[in-house]
This record gives sequence, C-alpha cells and structure tokens, in this order.
Amino acid sequence: MNRNSLLYQSYIIIRRSIGYLGVSLPFLLIVGGLFLNGGKIEFSLSAYYHNNLGDIFVMVIGASGILLVAYRGREPFIRILTTISGVLAFLVIVFPTEVHGVGGPYGVLKLNPSLSGTFHLVFASLFFLVLGLISFWRFTDHTEDTTDDRRKHDRWYRLLGLTSFLCALVLLAVFLFFKGALEWYPVLIAETIGLEAMGLTWLIKGAKPVGKL
Repeated sequence: MNRNSLLYQSYIIIRRSIGYLGVSLPFLLIVGGLFLNGGKIEFSLSAYYHNNLGDIFVMVIGASGILLVAYRGREPFIRILTTISGVLAFLVIVFPTEVHGVGGPYGVLKLNPSLSGTFHLVFASLFFLVLGLISFWRFTDHTEDTTDDRRKHDRWYRLLGLTSFLCALVLLAVFLFFKGALEWYPVLIAETIGLEAMGLTWLIKGAKPVGKL
C-alpha cells in the first residue's frame, strides 16, 4: 500500500470518527439521562455538563474538537475552517452553559454563571455556523476531474449545511428573545438536529471509496 493510499485512509477514519461522534452524542446523553439521571431530560445537551453525564459530554465534544483541528483537507481554506470549528468545540467545554439552580463559579476559569452561559451560547452558535459553512460551501467545491458519484452528494451537503445554519439561528433566537420557551426543549431539539446534521455530513464525506487525495 503506497503512502497516498495510507494517507487517504487516515482522512477517511477522521471523517467517519467525527461523524459517529456527532450522531451518537445526543443519544448517549438523552438515553443515558433516562437511566442514569433519574429519568430527567435536560433543557439542552449542554446542560448535561452539570450532571453525572458531564464526562461523556466533555469527552465527545473534546474528541470532536481534536479531530477537527487534526483534519487538513485538500486546500488551505478548509483547514482554517475545520481548525476554527475544533477550537470552538473546546471553547464550548471551557465555558459551560448556565443552568438555573446550579451555582457558580463555572468551569476551569471559574466564571459567573451568566457570563459563562453567554460565552457558551456564542461559541456553540458559531460552531454550528462554521460546520454549516464547511458542508454547504467547501464540501460542494470540486475539482474539474471530480466523478459524478461524488457530485451527487452535493444536495445532501447543502441540505445539512442549511440545517446547521438554522440550528445556530434557533439557539440565538431562543436565548436572546424566548428564554421562557426553554421548558418546551427548543434548545435541546436544535442542538440534537445540529449535531445529527454534522454527523451525517462527515459520515457521507467518509463514505467515499479509497482513491486519490
């Protein structure tokens, strides 16, 4: 097996790993919470940081961040975008979301809960926006010798990219204007859909057969 083939397989492994982590996290937290958190469903995935499932949240988001930073892709600009998204994943962990009834200080920086929650909201929304940009814009940018089979995935990349954008907007809208709607779980739904879109995007990207870089 030549060097290019080994390198390409490494890219496939990274893509699929990012995909599996994104798809699995909502199920791990929500289903795990039903059994290990007294049957309670939190108002957001980020809120699981504060209970006994917090380690799972940190490990999965942290692993996704490492893989996104490690991913390089074909061109410099996608490297920049994946690196930014990976850094944003780490910042989501560093600045935990605010949960009423959970006193501060929050996180390794020991911030006021409200301030930490604000930073968390901004970084989480940017995380989904950048992932949507990668899917909608960069994954649909092909070279002239791209096969038709690879181009067929473009509609999925665009759909999933738009989904990530919408989830980011929902997160911002709820926290800025409709905080009273939290009991209806809009944030949990938006985060879950956003992570599923992220996971499916990278699984589709990782499903391509081994070939040229």
